[in-house]
Amino acid sequence: MKRAILRAAKYFLMITVIYVAVMALMYYTGTMGQPTAETFWKTLELQLFATEKGRLMLPALLLLALFYPRFGFVKREVKGCVPQEHRDQILSAFEIYGFEKCGEESDEWIFRASGVVNRLKYLYEDEIRLRPTPNGVEIEGIRRAAVKVAWRLEGYLANLR
Repeated sequence: MKRAILRAAKYFLMITVIYVAVMALMYYTGTMGQPTAETFWKTLELQLFATEKGRLMLPALLLLALFYPRFGFVKREVKGCVPQEHRDQILSAFEIYGFEKCGEESDEWIFRASGVVNRLKYLYEDEIRLRPTPNGVEIEGIRRAAVKVAWRLEGYLANLR
């Protein structure tokens, strides 16, 4: 629960920064369709609190951030993969997407994004766990990386058959 709240807070901060950056870009390029004030911050306040769309924006961003832990993280199973037999394929699939093995806990392999920029891209929620299952392996982590790695690994395994 604590982890989900932290993930939602990070996501809310990220989408808020992006929103403010887009508003600043529109303000300073003169492409804002609504009335503007004498400074950017007053214009932002005017846009957020004096218009109906603006008043809906903050709750919409908050709602999106609250559901982010549910749709932003996933578990994918890759059938027919045995970690001891397919070690090279697993490591290669993760390496292509900028992940490196950083540890093991019992049967689980733990991967993290390599480099500060890649870790920041994933808001430091870049841990992907690979654990064996009776049918293959399960990959659990942030959706935009875990799904790509699982897809790549399935391709590698298909080429071995």
